[in-house]
Amino acid sequence: MNVHLVFPDRDLDVTAPLPWGHEPIIQDLQLPPLFEAMTGGEALLDRVARQALLTPLLDPAIIRYRQAAWTDCLAHPEPVQAWHTLSRDGAAAARRERAGLFTRRADSILHASRRAMGLLVSTLRELRAVADAHRADFQSAAFRGLTHTLQRELDDTYLAQVDDELRTLAFSGGVLMSARLGAGLRSADQTVRLEPPGPRGWSARRLLRRREAAGSFVVHPRDDAGHRFLGEWKNRGLEGTARALAQSVDHVLAFLQALESETAFYLAAQSLYHALAPYGPLTLPDPAPPGSSSSLYATRIWDPSLALQQQAAPVANDVEANDARLLVITGANRGGKSTLLRALGLSQLLMQAGLFVPAAALQAPIVTGVFTHFKREEDRDLAHGKLDEELSRLRDIVNHLAPQGLVLANEPFQSTNESEGSAIGTGVIEALVDSGVRVELVTHLYELASSLQSTYPTATFLRAGPPDGPAGPFVLRPGAPEPTAYAEPLYRRLFGEASPERQPPRAEHFPSATANQNPRME
Repeated sequence: MNVHLVFPDRDLDVTAPLPWGHEPIIQDLQLPPLFEAMTGGEALLDRVARQALLTPLLDPAIIRYRQAAWTDCLAHPEPVQAWHTLSRDGAAAARRERAGLFTRRADSILHASRRAMGLLVSTLRELRAVADAHRADFQSAAFRGLTHTLQRELDDTYLAQVDDELRTLAFSGGVLMSARLGAGLRSADQTVRLEPPGPRGWSARRLLRRREAAGSFVVHPRDDAGHRFLGEWKNRGLEGTARALAQSVDHVLAFLQALESETAFYLAAQSLYHALAPYGPLTLPDPAPPGSSSSLYATRIWDPSLALQQQAAPVANDVEANDARLLVITGANRGGKSTLLRALGLSQLLMQAGLFVPAAALQAPIVTGVFTHFKREEDRDLAHGKLDEELSRLRDIVNHLAPQGLVLANEPFQSTNESEGSAIGTGVIEALVDSGVRVELVTHLYELASSLQSTYPTATFLRAGPPDGPAGPFVLRPGAPEPTAYAEPLYRRLFGEASPERQPPRAEHFPSATANQNPRME
């Protein structure tokens, strides 16, 4: 059986390696608060959340497949939670039955596997019961498919047949086996046989003992060698049966593990939804296939990580980009530029995970990968200068980029003077954009922003105004780059006073040249 809640054609692999560059994304976009809200520290939910958010989907059909399933989960969380709990607890109980089984003896493996399968069959019955009770609740293809699978594959006839097989494998009346004579008159090809139909019970067994066949024999209770031989002979005969039952247990465990992991994805998303709901609008975005559209429209988009950290609603912004190949954000210090950049990056990850986004509306193209290039602290080991380290990180990003990828750059090339930083930045960003890579950039370098505006007049330029401006703090509006970062309003806001005006140095602080002349040079 297949679960197929997260993908329409395969199960989620929580052990798959995360893509290159996921560590800086976690750091730069401040993902840990989102992971904590999704998982509450539970290990499996954390692995599932990281796998989903850091491995973007590229097919809009799969994104909508998850969106529909998430809508079902939000409307009917009880059966999803029940499936998750049953699959988790049932698998754990079956594993405990086989824990500590280090022997290779077939009879021991058979006995442990039979007990484990008995527990698993009980779990499968409960899973089917949940499907029966909620089959009319779901509308999505994902959950309707799972419900149909449980009802079709786990019907009463099949489960009753499994119970009969497990009773047979108990071999309560002994093990009936056949063999043939092999080389050296030794037995070969021991095979377990089903008992022939006939009378059962203590009276039937007593009757059969009276009619012992001429070729039968009884091993004496003190014949240790004889008992060892019979035990080994029986073990060889049970090997195929024990192996088949153990593999059946593994198959059922794999199904339960997939069900646990994929329901965990939607339950983690539900936890995040309820954690973010008090702070701003949440909506399902409209994804466009990679390369099919370059427009980006966001209404009241906000930073969910900031909201979780501050436990307060952050300022929301609107972004309208007819040409989303390049988005440049400039303006006042501490004006909300980096916050908006993070909000855009997190919304892209959430959209391509098939989930809701923190906005009133979002229409965006799918990207082939998300990469972040944020400024870093000085290298404490002094192995590299800041510019050297920054260019090295940028080279690694370029080596992993593909067309229609997305680079989020926050104040790059600040480690040198403005002229050199602007020259380097202009060349790098133009090369990326002309190669089909989307760039969303926050910069204080006026020369860089002005040069990009001249090269890409249709690109989108947003500007953060002064904190005491008419739009209010942290609100960004379309606007051309300006050569000021509004440091004076920021000073007044932080210190509550006017910034000191620069005065020319007092003359007495610098003695005149004549008063300081060297007599030998007169």
